[in-house]
Amino acid sequence: MENEKRKKIIRTLLKYGIATLIAAGLGYLFLTKEGYASSLPPVDRYHILCDAFMVPGLLLIMFGLLVFVANTGFFDIFAFSVKKVVRLMFPALEYSKEKFHEYRERKNEEGRVRGYGFLFIVGGVFTLIGAVFLVLFYRYYGV
Repeated sequence: MENEKRKKIIRTLLKYGIATLIAAGLGYLFLTKEGYASSLPPVDRYHILCDAFMVPGLLLIMFGLLVFVANTGFFDIFAFSVKKVVRLMFPALEYSKEKFHEYRERKNEEGRVRGYGFLFIVGGVFTLIGAVFLVLFYRYYGV
């Protein structure tokens, strides 16, 4: 029992860690692209830092929303249609004569993606940090 809890905690920390590393990597790429340096005036530094945190944060949130929408079955008809077209183009492929409602029931029985809330949390933290730099930017910018 204790071992299962430990594995679950490690798996959760790994998900959060990977998402954080990806967001931080994107932020670092943005910083290097924009030429962030400590010799810049504070307005420019806050502008670059705001973008470097806000963009990866919003990307993670949008990816989480995409997974959420895909879990509702919204894209099932597109996947089913593509499979049908491929089977029509390549008749030598083995295929089933499954109808769409059967396909949808099978997909629902197989289960959907679970445990993607970490995308919203990590994305939200990065977006909030970006919002702090946005407030600082506007404070120095004089608006």
